[in-house]
Amino acid sequence: VSRRKPRGQILSNKTSSAVRAWAHQRAAASVLLDVLDALHAQRIPVLGVKGIISARTLYADISERPISDVDLRILPEHSKLAAKAMLKLGAELQVGSSNQWQATSFVFRGVLVEFETSIGPPGLSAMSVEDLMKRARRDSAWFGAPILVPEIHDHAIVMLVNVFKDKIATTPPWAKGDLVRLMDHPEFSVGVLAERIRMAKITTLAWVVASSLAEEVPAWRHAMEMLPAPAHPVLAKELLSRTTSGDRSIVNGLLFRIANDSRREQARGLLYGAVGTALAKISRREKK
Repeated sequence: VSRRKPRGQILSNKTSSAVRAWAHQRAAASVLLDVLDALHAQRIPVLGVKGIISARTLYADISERPISDVDLRILPEHSKLAAKAMLKLGAELQVGSSNQWQATSFVFRGVLVEFETSIGPPGLSAMSVEDLMKRARRDSAWFGAPILVPEIHDHAIVMLVNVFKDKIATTPPWAKGDLVRLMDHPEFSVGVLAERIRMAKITTLAWVVASSLAEEVPAWRHAMEMLPAPAHPVLAKELLSRTTSGDRSIVNGLLFRIANDSRREQARGLLYGAVGTALAKISRREKK
């Protein structure tokens, strides 16, 4: 008995997904306009990353890129001021893993808005939000208010760190899709990406993600020849083997926090990971 769906049903499902993605993107853009106005009133520069930006830089239409939240980056010194601005706006603060990720999340008009002050979990990347802001361009056309848009190779660093942080196998397919489409961007250069990878000290992390993508994407297979070798090859191979294990243990989680090339950053990442895990456990016990 054939289990294939009728062609009309397949097309209908694709159309439905595109409509949902478009609606989510439009709702996110509307929310973002108010958020940007509130933060600009406090003189807080805002860097947009991931879906809200990649939908407009890597895709022909925003309906091709699903989005689950609005990801923003701000400077660490603006974290408290941004939180006050969001609460004044009427947003609801979400209790989460802010101690572990240095992230603060809000729900505003049904849309999740996340602020982070580092590129990925602390200690994972040596590149800072300030570094990205210096190379970013200012855009006012997309959302009706100015937002900083990361330079394409800097955005690639954010994408690599994000996919790695999610253990690759469990990351949403569109996050990996961004990295695939990145290769076709007219301004993209593997050589420049290799330079930025070294600057961020994420050669081990990048090798793991690129190796995973190279299994299915020819462009990433070719890119592997130009990307720097992992600073910690033994760790890199161990992490690659764990990307498909589905292991949710604390040990596995902490291993993915020490992929930076610098031993100092590795220690920092491990500390934040351990403290965040301990606080999360305490929080769960209190709820019980």
